Formats: sequence, C-alpha cells, structure tokens
Amino acid sequence: MHPEREASLAHFRNLFIAQDRWGSGLATTLHAASVKEARRRGFAQMRLFTPAFHRRARRFYEREGWTARGEPFAEPRLGMALVQYRYALA
Repeated sequence: MHPEREASLAHFRNLFIAQDRWGSGLATTLHAASVKEARRRGFAQMRLFTPAFHRRARRFYEREGWTARGEPFAEPRLGMALVQYRYALA
C-alpha cells in the first residue's frame, strides 16, 4: 500500500469504534492520544488509508485535521478503493 521510507512519517491504522460507542467521544480521545504519542516520538507527519466509500470515517478524519492526498485508488488485496490521508504534526 504505497510504502514510503520516511523516518519522520508515522502510520496511523486500525481505529475502530463499536457502533454503540459512536458519538461518545471515544474516537476523538484515542485519536488525540495517538497524535500526542507520534509527536512525542518525534514524527513530523502521520499517514492513514481508509476506504473511499466510508464517509463517516472520512468526515471524522477531516474534522480532526487530516487532509486527503490524491485521488482514491484501487487496492486489489482488499478489493476496495482507498484514500490516503496525511496529518501534519509539526
């Protein structure tokens, strides 16, 4: 999935919240803790991939300050289109 060898780039993945916890603030809390830890470790930027069709996740990441990078692309191993997002830590 678009590997990049950047020492300053942290990969953010697998933030899943049970549906009965949606709207509770748990995702925001976990996200903030991840951003804080990435900064503490000296990363300059974070990257994630999310399904292009998953509008709720995309709205969440955009609301938290992530920016889509490029157009959705087909990921044959997963059988779906993904979107890459970046988050500046510096």
